[in-house]
Amino acid sequence: MKKIAIFTAARSDFGILKNLIQKMEEDRRFNLNLIINSIHKSNKFGTTINEIDQLRIKKKIYFNFNYKGSNSDNIINYFNNVTKQVSNYIKKNIPKAFIIMGDRYEMLACAFSCLQYHIPIIHLCGGSITLGSLDNIYRNNISNMADLHLVESKFHKKRFKEIGIEKNIHIVGAPALENISKLEKISLLKIINEFSIKIDLNKKIVVACFHPETNVSVERNTVNLKKFLSFLKSRNENIIFTYPNADNGFNKFIKHINLYLSNKKNCSVVKNLGINNYYSLLQKSDVLIGNSSSGIIESSSFKIPTINLGNRQKMRFHAKNVIHSSFETKDLKKSINKALSKKFNKNISNLKNLFFKKDTSGKIINIINKCIK
Repeated sequence: MKKIAIFTAARSDFGILKNLIQKMEEDRRFNLNLIINSIHKSNKFGTTINEIDQLRIKKKIYFNFNYKGSNSDNIINYFNNVTKQVSNYIKKNIPKAFIIMGDRYEMLACAFSCLQYHIPIIHLCGGSITLGSLDNIYRNNISNMADLHLVESKFHKKRFKEIGIEKNIHIVGAPALENISKLEKISLLKIINEFSIKIDLNKKIVVACFHPETNVSVERNTVNLKKFLSFLKSRNENIIFTYPNADNGFNKFIKHINLYLSNKKNCSVVKNLGINNYYSLLQKSDVLIGNSSSGIIESSSFKIPTINLGNRQKMRFHAKNVIHSSFETKDLKKSINKALSKKFNKNISNLKNLFFKKDTSGKIINIINKCIK
């Protein structure tokens, strides 16, 4: 059996990796080690460790440090902690390879440790462009460190040539979409009750989120967030707002989200819905608005309009259900009117997800088994 480690840094990647993790655990060719970052234990971000523990994974390694502060010094400390703890794991366990997904700073820390100890890196979901985020730099650096690249589409494979990577690239589709095809549907009423969501079932449902553009200041992001929250507060639809990730300034952003929306009768703020609840909610929703990769990759599977805000996901490959908008109120009004229009919804009613490939996890596992000797 080949010992393969998978690192999950936060809820953003775990939801995507969930099906792959379970499938690799069940495959007798592999001895899976699931490496779980400390943020999963944090109540601030919805204690996602509970969802991980529901998986029947024999070998789980838990990191142990706190995510409290949210300034640049704190982010560097989190980076250092991940580097140190991944290094300690590698020295004790010596895996055959490390699966690293995406583009967060914790993923870069993990890749750095693997590079130093000559552990092959398998990188998932490289080749994207997100000009409004430091993640673009993190992602490209991980790709340059990686030995094997498992990408979502032809667009992403083509993008690798532009950064000088031409070998060991395989198109497998987006892992997140398998979770949708195997979704255990949860009723809207159950989600409402579990998360104490304030809702009028006669009104449309808007799911919203905000993640900072990490290549600009916290102050500039705060200005954009306040504009966004003021706009949502003025709307008559049901607003369900989910928490940001642990990026620079997250404490400040969470404070403003609760301050603006918590006491408004048609607005609810939720730390973490969990992947099944989140996808089940999107099935019942009318618009997704924010700047998450979920709006770019998963939303077209539900055939719902997505309003993509600002520059965080700028230049990212996307389907025609995505409407781009600035944070200015005038643009937001124009975008949501378009998203709610019958004409726009009719145009996306037969939409196919550009990121979908059949049996993505199966493809990934077979490629890894073939390539990692």
